[in-house]
Amino acid sequence: MFRTRNARTGIDIGSTGIKLVRGEGRAALESVTHAGTEAWDGLDREHRTERAGAALRELLRKQGLGRVQLGRVAVSVGWKEAA
Repeated sequence: MFRTRNARTGIDIGSTGIKLVRGEGRAALESVTHAGTEAWDGLDREHRTERAGAALRELLRKQGLGRVQLGRVAVSVGWKEAA
């Protein structure tokens, strides 16, 4: 079972892929429990949000992770997309 109280997850939403790393530890990161990537096509500006969301959902599914298991989450998004 996941020890979610001490979990930390980093997600990087890039223009061609989404990367995820999840780890656990009390005061510092003690172990990496999950790591993965999922490619996506960010060229279609009209449907970018939906495609990125679908890719993130697929990555989480492949890793066997749900909202509860993520713990604290830090997300990185390209500056043009964040604006």
